[in-house]
Formats: sequence, structure tokens, C-alpha cells
Amino acid sequence: MLQHLSIDNYLLIDRLEIDWDRGLNIITGETGAGKSILLGALGLLLGSKNEGAAIKDTSRNCIIEAAFDIEGYGLEELFADSDLDFESPCTIRRIITPAGKSRAFVGDVPVQLSTLRQIGTRLIDIHSQHQNLVLASEEFRTRVLDILAATTGFWQNTAPCTSSSPPPATTTGASRTRQSRRARTRSGCATRSRSFVRPI
Repeated sequence: MLQHLSIDNYLLIDRLEIDWDRGLNIITGETGAGKSILLGALGLLLGSKNEGAAIKDTSRNCIIEAAFDIEGYGLEELFADSDLDFESPCTIRRIITPAGKSRAFVGDVPVQLSTLRQIGTRLIDIHSQHQNLVLASEEFRTRVLDILAATTGFWQNTAPCTSSSPPPATTTGASRTRQSRRARTRSGCATRSRSFVRPI
């Protein structure tokens, strides 16, 4: 869960600090008030591509930082695979320099944007018009079903067994041709046999 968001020198924002409460948080405003700027900042924080126009004051860095409560999201294995310490709350920071270079940190450890995206997609799901692509992810759908059916532990225990099973037998092109030829031959024989049958 997002607990705190800090935005410094991003687009129209000079400095912004937001603390989020548990439960429903609503930000309202007229068109053009800047609501989408917050979403853009979150997108950058979670690994979106920097389009180059993010900095308000080109004499200093753009810094976006957030604190997340990551307990209960099943991120322990992902953090271990990425050589990151699993601590909650977890601080994620993205820095964009005036030259357009980008650096990302999880805690105090620098990470690649690909790692940031992997973590980000497990922490925040941004829903907007036509932006429901996560539903097309087989991994996401499987994870939701496992959570609803309370079978996450069962899946983790059986995954090594299923992943080590031998692949199904494949049919080569030559054998497919032979099978097709035999099927046509049997079909032709059956047709000829029927043609010689006369009613009594």
C-alpha cells in the first residue's frame, strides 16, 4: 500500500508531499488541475520511460520518492532474486537529471528499470480509460485465482514437480504426412467397400 509520496521538480510541481491513509483516498479537481500529473509521477517512479520533459527547473534534479507497505504482497522471492533486502515500509526513489539520465533505487540499493517495473506492477495497478492490459497477463490471472482459492502455498509446493515433467511428445512433419496418407487410404477403402454393397 502506498503510504507516502514525495515529488520534487516534476512538470508543474515544485515540491509536493502527500501522506495516504488506509482505505479510500480521493483526489478531485477540474480538468487541467493536475491530477494526471500525480499519475505520471507514479508511473515514472515505477519504471515508465522518461519522455525528457519531466523537469520543471532544469538546473536541478527531478526526484520522485514513495514509501510502500509491502507486507502481504508476496514479494519476498522477487526481492531475494534481485538481491534486495525485504523491509516494510519500502522506499522507492527515481532521480532524473537535467541531462535526461535516470537512476532508480529500492531502499538505498540502485536497481535497473526492469527490476523497478517488476516490483511496481506488484504494488500499484493504475486503472484509466482503455488501460486494462494487466487482465491479459496469464501470470496476473493465475495469481488472482490462487489468492481467491487460497492455494498459493500449494502452487509453490507443486511448481518444481510440474516444471521438471518431460515435455509432451511432438509429431514430426514426416510422421504427420504418413498419418495423413493412412487416413486418406482408409477413407478411400471404406468408400469403395460401400460402393460394392448391394441391398438384398
